[in-house]
Amino acid sequence: MATPYLKNSLLRGRWALWFALANALLSALISLRFLAPIDFNGNVVSVTYVASYWVAHFSVLGMGAWLVGLLPLAFLLPQSALYRSLMAVLLFLVQFVLLIDTFVFLHYRFHFNRFILDLIINDTEGQIFTFSTNVWLLAGVFALTLLAVELAFSQWLWKRIRSRQKFAFSRSLFIFCLMVTLTVHVGHVWADANAYQAVTNYSKLLPLSHPTTAYKMMKKYGFADPEAYAQRDSMKVENGTNTLKYPNAPLLCQPEDRPLNVVLIVIDSWRADTLAADVTPHIFDFAGGGSHFQKHFSGSNSTRAGIFSLFYGLPGHYWLAMKDSQTPPVLVTELLKQRYQFGVFASARLDNPRFNQTVFKPISDLRLNSPGKKTWERDANLTRDWLQWFTNERDPNRPFFGFLFYDSPHGFSFPPDYSKPFEPSWEQVNQMLLTDDFDATPFFNRYKNAVHYTDSLVAQVLKQLKETGHLDDTVILITGDHGEEFNDNKQGFWGHNGNFSPVQVQVPMVVYWPERAGLQTYDHLTSHYDVAPTLLQDVLGCSADPVGYSVGSNLYSEQGRHNWLLVASYSRYAILENERITEVDALGNFSVYDQTYSPLPEGTLNHEVMLKAVQDTTRFFHK
Repeated sequence: MATPYLKNSLLRGRWALWFALANALLSALISLRFLAPIDFNGNVVSVTYVASYWVAHFSVLGMGAWLVGLLPLAFLLPQSALYRSLMAVLLFLVQFVLLIDTFVFLHYRFHFNRFILDLIINDTEGQIFTFSTNVWLLAGVFALTLLAVELAFSQWLWKRIRSRQKFAFSRSLFIFCLMVTLTVHVGHVWADANAYQAVTNYSKLLPLSHPTTAYKMMKKYGFADPEAYAQRDSMKVENGTNTLKYPNAPLLCQPEDRPLNVVLIVIDSWRADTLAADVTPHIFDFAGGGSHFQKHFSGSNSTRAGIFSLFYGLPGHYWLAMKDSQTPPVLVTELLKQRYQFGVFASARLDNPRFNQTVFKPISDLRLNSPGKKTWERDANLTRDWLQWFTNERDPNRPFFGFLFYDSPHGFSFPPDYSKPFEPSWEQVNQMLLTDDFDATPFFNRYKNAVHYTDSLVAQVLKQLKETGHLDDTVILITGDHGEEFNDNKQGFWGHNGNFSPVQVQVPMVVYWPERAGLQTYDHLTSHYDVAPTLLQDVLGCSADPVGYSVGSNLYSEQGRHNWLLVASYSRYAILENERITEVDALGNFSVYDQTYSPLPEGTLNHEVMLKAVQDTTRFFHK
């Protein structure tokens, strides 16, 4: 009994080895999509490294999958047909996830990760990720085709394995992959120790990539460049594990005798150039009676860090520390201290990302989301509920702080019967069709229609404030959390989170201030970091220097401003200067681009600016 069992198990194991390696080759081919946006700038070393690492990475994954998973199961599952079918389904799932990851990477330039998985798991109502019927159909066709290929190939390979003892090229293939793998990892050890970016810039290009490093050993034997390594290490994204001291000093606030109310209206994915008479007629008209900051930027290209920067006046580097310690922004704590009543109405959920544990942590009975299946329905409902709260539930004897967070532009959503002012307008959003050659006009028009619809809802809020006489005692700020790109720069970027070009980080900022009524335009550089200091100083009477709680300053002050801006995302950040953008990844590697996100191969670090930026990301951490 043992001999036939062992013989069949070994046969299944040999089949599994070649099945795993064939799937590794398929993964390598699918992963060529990761190269689409990469510009090697003619650097032979970079091209050679990436090509070699491709071989090393997928051969190691193939062998690892075989040793850890497929081979043990060959002995545990005695039914060969069942075993082959299960392995085909398993590796089909792996390949399908990889295929999805290529779409994620091409749009956002990062891989499917723990954060995205957390969003998907908690996005039970489809508020963050919305896909049309066409997208689901195409995904289904891809999946069925891929599964059929896996099953057919597994059957064909089984016949070949049973008919021959070994493949003639087995030993040569093994030696080649082994030598390439050793060479690549040794090369990366040297490149990492010397901060040689022609190699290290591409070390995270592939998913599950973990190239070898050995800086201490290389330094010990004189093969490292400590100065270059220390410089790169200083630019790494702060992980938020250090002791937090926020704020650094008391706010020193003296409440006003007649406090102003505050209404903050944020429109998700609202890019700067769509504050226009034809796209947002009501907000545009309203801006004519207030302050318009024409060079205003979010603190991020993402919602999480964008909203974070708006309330905290800090870059997204501090998100984890604030979330883990559940430390709210001083703006919110001071508003509560001065007895402000909060009316928080958001379309998307406030517990994903965890704004309920950060920005709005002290707010009791926090409304986490708005009812409605479609984004436009939730936006309509939040407007209705705000109007009702303002009329019937608000305490007229207390000042109020209103926060309205609209989501329709993010979901490209508006009612089916809404009169679309921009045509041709895409009937259904299909992200799978978005390539460098795709005509963005219908997609951009759909987005502008969604912005136009949101403007009609904001108009109801503004009308109520006017009719109730509260324009005389209320500061109103209308802005976006980040921008939205439609391949504007012809670099293959769509949406947000992908880069830090102006179309993804520049947003409108309209401020109506009773004491400053009348059109005023400002063209000095401002950002979301400036909102908290402005409200704390000019509304709440706080005299403390903003340096003790923010990296921003008063919106209306031009004094002491930098001519650059730090913006951050989940694992990357960038320095925006007049003529260039310096992007830094989680490892401290940097790349320099122009305003259209075309690489500047000869671009070097502005060390003075980088030093100040790094200080801003660590100012409230005490190691």
